[in-house]
Amino acid sequence: MTPWDEEADVVVLGYGGGGAITAIEAADAGADVIILEKNPADRHICNTNVCGGIFISPTDVEKAFQYIRACIGDTVDDTMCRLWAEQTSTNKAYLKKLADSVGEPSEFVRFGGAEFPDLPGADAISSWILKSGSGAKLFEIMDKCVSARTNIRVAYSSPGKRLIQGSGREILGVIAECDGKEINIRGRQAASSSMIKSN
Repeated sequence: MTPWDEEADVVVLGYGGGGAITAIEAADAGADVIILEKNPADRHICNTNVCGGIFISPTDVEKAFQYIRACIGDTVDDTMCRLWAEQTSTNKAYLKKLADSVGEPSEFVRFGGAEFPDLPGADAISSWILKSGSGAKLFEIMDKCVSARTNIRVAYSSPGKRLIQGSGREILGVIAECDGKEINIRGRQAASSSMIKSN
């Protein structure tokens, strides 16, 4: 039996934009969350805070579905294409809600349109950026939202090394490195997909 040094309902590997949003959503659903981040707190740089902060948020779900379907052909099934259209269409409102919740400016400006303007549904594709800043500002908002939730812990200088599997190859937890030694972190619901990797 594996001796556990730490445990949480949800274990997120990597504290970037994706990891932050995953942790926020899990925490708001009532989960106890730990984020394992390989960088130290004073040198924490992720993809989100060095990017332009541009994101897609279509203005029409059905047209967005037509557009992404035309972009990728039959390489992805319609269910996933429709899910993409539905979820990306909420991006602007979702990020505004996050910014408002921590008292940050939440005005967005349109950055551009579809990369392939001649494809069906292209007129509904819009990309946006925070008026107050680029990716660094966007991640600052996410970081403040993570810090505002008492059921999220961020473990810096703690890279995930490998997964811990049960006898049926189900995922039980992760081995992380902390202060030069390996520790076993249990995902309480790991066998039901609570191990989420993010950049």
